[in-house]
Amino acid sequence: MEELYSVCWNITSKCNKNCKFCYRRICEDSTLEENKKIFNNLNEIKKLHKIGFCGGEPLLYPFLFELIEYIKQKNEEEVQISLTTNASLINEKNIGKIISTFDWITLDVDSLNDKINEKIGRGNEYLVHLKKVLDWCNGKTKIKINSVASQFNISEFPQIYKFLCQYEIKRWKIMRFFCVEGNSKKNKELFELSDEQFKEIQDVLHEICDIHFDIQFNDLKHYKSYLNIYADGSVTITNDIHGKYVVIGNLLEENINKILKQNHTLLKSHYERSRGIM
Repeated sequence: MEELYSVCWNITSKCNKNCKFCYRRICEDSTLEENKKIFNNLNEIKKLHKIGFCGGEPLLYPFLFELIEYIKQKNEEEVQISLTTNASLINEKNIGKIISTFDWITLDVDSLNDKINEKIGRGNEYLVHLKKVLDWCNGKTKIKINSVASQFNISEFPQIYKFLCQYEIKRWKIMRFFCVEGNSKKNKELFELSDEQFKEIQDVLHEICDIHFDIQFNDLKHYKSYLNIYADGSVTITNDIHGKYVVIGNLLEENINKILKQNHTLLKSHYERSRGIM
């Protein structure tokens, strides 16, 4: 297995939205001091160069900026920091601080239809605010877009592509709906796509897309060279056969290299299944 070099850090499971496809793992937040301990542990990974703060909604974590300041002071390799956010807490007052703090900002575009955005849980005014945030960020930071492909938006991807071409997008990741926990399990039948339907989305986009930005397709069953960490310090991978999180350790209790060594066979198998997917 290649060395794990990127971390998806779900800094909080708290969220101010209730998306019906959400598969976040609910757990208690760690304190600022505990999260510093988690980072110090993480920092022992030789090739660590990217930390993505996710959630929940990471901007709800009260010590997020203090933690990032600590990370930048401690990490001599200048680790890249990204933010994955539903954008609802971004405004004209804090956008400057967000742009100066994060190397990447990841935003969600699942539909251009207000009624569909309301049905899936983002709210019927989501797109209006998202456009403001895109305008504020455009040309000032690296923008990544996440889209969850489901039964609700299967025909929308050509229109979403044209919409995104208006902005300086660096990367667009189209993630197939995947049932793991929480709302995703309750609403599986409403969202789930077949292999053929997901391939159809890829085929259509391959026909119409030029080289405006990088487009990646992810079936959400696999994670390549990623380590997933949750708010309580637990480290997980996803068992794509049974649709459950598998906890392989906790960074508040165990050394990261020990966790990786003890679970080397499991992680290697997980990585090998992901090759060519992400």
